[in-house]
Amino acid sequence: MKRSHAQPKGRHYPKVWGYFCSWCAANGIGDPLAADHRDLCRYFSHKPMAPPTIRQHLCAIDHYFLEAGNRLPLTRHQDVLDLKDRLVREQRGRHRVPKLGLHHEQANRIIRLCLAEVRELEGKQHTVAEKIKYLQGRRDAAMFAVPQDLKTTSQGLTALKVSDLSNNRVDFGIRSRTLVLEWLKAAQIVSGPIFRGITGGGKVRDTVMSVENAVRICKTRCAQIGLSPKAFAGISLSRGVKHGEQVA
Repeated sequence: MKRSHAQPKGRHYPKVWGYFCSWCAANGIGDPLAADHRDLCRYFSHKPMAPPTIRQHLCAIDHYFLEAGNRLPLTRHQDVLDLKDRLVREQRGRHRVPKLGLHHEQANRIIRLCLAEVRELEGKQHTVAEKIKYLQGRRDAAMFAVPQDLKTTSQGLTALKVSDLSNNRVDFGIRSRTLVLEWLKAAQIVSGPIFRGITGGGKVRDTVMSVENAVRICKTRCAQIGLSPKAFAGISLSRGVKHGEQVA
């Protein structure tokens, strides 16, 4: 029988309660259980908290109020609940970064960067790290070229198969077709998904690349040309819009 590694739900309650008690002492409240709803509102307003932290503190304080015999803890007072909802909305809005579209010129800069890596390592792949970098350069150059022709998302990109290329099912442009063929040749792929992951040993995987991996590659390459990775998502690959235009 496997042992569960899950931690008890209230494992943080004593620590959180300690924070609340310290805050009460610093603000002239001798008994934390004597605090009223206005005190709780002041406590939650005294410093920014992430939404999960706000809920965690509410649950912990709620637990100790109930343990003390208070059937209706102050954490359930309407003023406290309204403040919690407002703080959660504010924190979520503060951390939401609008995603930007990737302009053609920015995609071209990434492609040039990838091809520079390829040229540097052409015929000089003496180590596993060099082989991985060479394969990544070939693959990523194709990955950023194809969406400019197909206007596809990351999900559509990972769904492409070699048969789409050989049977002309998809309207690849001249450059994207050339880069895809060079990637397939370097990776020795003859059938199945076009875009795949690469193992730490320099082997090209047999299975399709995950959408999450495509997103990670997009963010990594954006960072390499000086763009903020947080502002771009995998869907940015399909956008031929000016830098700064938001992606819906």
